[in-house]
Amino acid sequence: MKLIIFLSLVAAVLGNDATIAIEMFTAIDINSDRAILLDEMMTCFNNDDVNADGFLSLQEFTAGKHPGAPPLDIEDAFKFFDKRDKQEDDRLDRSAAVFLFIGLDTNENGVISLEEFIKNYEKLFADDEEN
Repeated sequence: MKLIIFLSLVAAVLGNDATIAIEMFTAIDINSDRAILLDEMMTCFNNDDVNADGFLSLQEFTAGKHPGAPPLDIEDAFKFFDKRDKQEDDRLDRSAAVFLFIGLDTNENGVISLEEFIKNYEKLFADDEEN
């Protein structure tokens, strides 16, 4: 209960962008320990990979349990990650999840905290718009 209150307060202070980041963090933090490990990120990828072919199609990505991928619409988010996996081919391989993990784990300790996630989630997409 304290976590829910804390997250609500953070969202209120930081606005809608923080709310979205908190929703994303919560969806990925499978064991609810307030830390995301690469294994959790890969589990989310595998759960979204409905046909278990090792790739996410746009349909699988769109149907995933994540609450979208603001600041981009869902199709632009898919294209963003497709450019970063091994091949731009209208499907995402597991390296897209690794890219996301590395981009959010800025202190490179192998764990993404809620604070890191909030601080770096939109920045990851903003850096792309600048290039």
